[in-house]
Amino acid sequence: MSSQVLTDSGVSSAARSMTICCGSTDDDDRMTNETYFSEEGTCDSSDEYDTDLDLPLNARSPPPETPDEDKLDVVCRKVYQSACSRQTPVMTYPQRRIEDGLSNRTLHLKYRTMGCNAMRPLSVALTNNLRVERLDLQYADMKAEGVKDLANALSDNITVSYLNLGNNDIGTEGAKWVAYLLLKNRLIKHLNIEGNKLTDNAAPHLAMVLEHNTSLSILDLSHNEFCDNGPKLIAAALGLNTGLETFRMSWNHVRGKGAVAICQSLKYNETLKLLDVSMNGFGYEGSVAMAEALKVNISLRELDMSSNRITWKGALIISGGLKDNNGLEILRLGKNPLSTTGCMDITEAITYPDCNVKFLDLTGVSILAENEVLADAIRMRKDFRFLHGGIVLTPDVLGERIARKKDHMEILMEYMRKTCIRPIEIIRDYDKTVNFKVAQDNFVERLVRANVPLHRFEMRALARAIIENDNIQNKDKIDYMKLVESVTEQILQDRIRIKSEKREVRKTKQHHKRILASGLPQVLYDRGEGRDSKQRSSRTSGTPSMSAINFSRLDLGTISCTSLPSVPDVNRNIQSFESSLIFGPKNVVNTHVPKPRVISMCADLGDQGKKKKKKKSKLVRKKKSKSKTHVETWISRSK
Repeated sequence: MSSQVLTDSGVSSAARSMTICCGSTDDDDRMTNETYFSEEGTCDSSDEYDTDLDLPLNARSPPPETPDEDKLDVVCRKVYQSACSRQTPVMTYPQRRIEDGLSNRTLHLKYRTMGCNAMRPLSVALTNNLRVERLDLQYADMKAEGVKDLANALSDNITVSYLNLGNNDIGTEGAKWVAYLLLKNRLIKHLNIEGNKLTDNAAPHLAMVLEHNTSLSILDLSHNEFCDNGPKLIAAALGLNTGLETFRMSWNHVRGKGAVAICQSLKYNETLKLLDVSMNGFGYEGSVAMAEALKVNISLRELDMSSNRITWKGALIISGGLKDNNGLEILRLGKNPLSTTGCMDITEAITYPDCNVKFLDLTGVSILAENEVLADAIRMRKDFRFLHGGIVLTPDVLGERIARKKDHMEILMEYMRKTCIRPIEIIRDYDKTVNFKVAQDNFVERLVRANVPLHRFEMRALARAIIENDNIQNKDKIDYMKLVESVTEQILQDRIRIKSEKREVRKTKQHHKRILASGLPQVLYDRGEGRDSKQRSSRTSGTPSMSAINFSRLDLGTISCTSLPSVPDVNRNIQSFESSLIFGPKNVVNTHVPKPRVISMCADLGDQGKKKKKKKSKLVRKKKSKSKTHVETWISRSK
């Protein structure tokens, strides 16, 4: 079989033709031929046809070899099989799921108990594999040793972008190798390490990744055991991160200072779009910090704070931040003790024109009918979805805010300030005898004609309160002096009430300042990168720049930071981090501690107790040096 070649007239086909034979093997092992045109130009109808059948066998051009996956070793099946056979001390049998999955884009090994022995051959195969893009190893029982082998393999891989290591019990040691992998491989975009029993000791390694890695876009740290100190360090690095878009830290033990730190990191982060901190204990402190962050952050699109012990007080504070935020679109606050009052506060904040929330999730929280009516009013203005736990007829007793009932004299005082009249002018119209006294009925009629915002029975009660301590002779008349005394007493009560309210507001502000001060560290230093520091300081007026953070001065409690290298130099960080993983952490020597005084064995013991002589002046020393003509030794001194 041969391919036909078109040649020019008058020229030998064997000398001028270009013969190309291309064959591909199919299921029936049959060769298919294709016809190619020569590079000489356009062929006429008078051209002769020739084949290479007339040529001798040794002169025929052999067909080119086709690229085969087994020859190029793109899938690395043979590498995996040979690695299984060389496995020591016990040979591992190859798994059909792995062999078939190496040629697909997704290698799905979920719920397969791999263990350390099965992970080593897989890691060897994944080193040069060019097909697998998504690697799912959830519930694979890898442990820290399996993560170590996988990290060494994927550090040179160029295709894997999705990595799921959830629920493998890797612990702090495995977190070190995950950090090593992300510092080496900048192609992984999605990392899931949920349910791995990570504690605050693993936070320094993850914080280093968040600061230096800019390719990671999704990070899931849910279902771990982070408490207070670890989230502080992670939040400090999150404020420096410039690539992360989705961050999940639900089902942890984050509360108090750690919750405040995570909320404060939103002031400096400009790329995060989804934050999931549900099933934690943010409470009142987290509500205060989140409200302050929402006033500044404009990049966040979805926020999940469900089941975080946020009460009606926290809802009121968060509503203050929502009024000034124009970036958030999805807000989830379900399963929190918000009460009907807190739900109304959140919904009222969404009615503000600057707020852009389109979906409010209050699952498990009851609301009033007025709240549903308010949600309908929002739907008339924009696209809005509202989920809640049902409508109740009466408001909750907890969190219900009842307006302070004003006294009758207080209402009269407000009217007098509004109309700019004095108390004497109220009596003067009906005081014909100039005794500065007026009857009770005339006083009530005067208040009715003046349109004082009181009912008649309230006016009569006011008149009785004015004359209740007066003499028996003046029982039916209101004295001017008595009216002035009542007005004066009301003024003093108002002043006392206003001072107490201002005092409460001042205490609340001071308490909020203490809460915010307990979050991110105040000790910051500039690394010299003026571009980043200028951008961050321009968005947050009056807040310190977060160009870098001195991790060594953080109050981390029981966290061991011996393996955490210095932050400013990235390359030095990676090298020292690799050495700490291989050779173990170096012993840190505190150079600031003064060394103990050591007595020299060759020193004169008699001079130890003597005081040091004062230094002589320069002139005296010069004179003595000129007078000496030889070097004085201990022999000359003895003579």
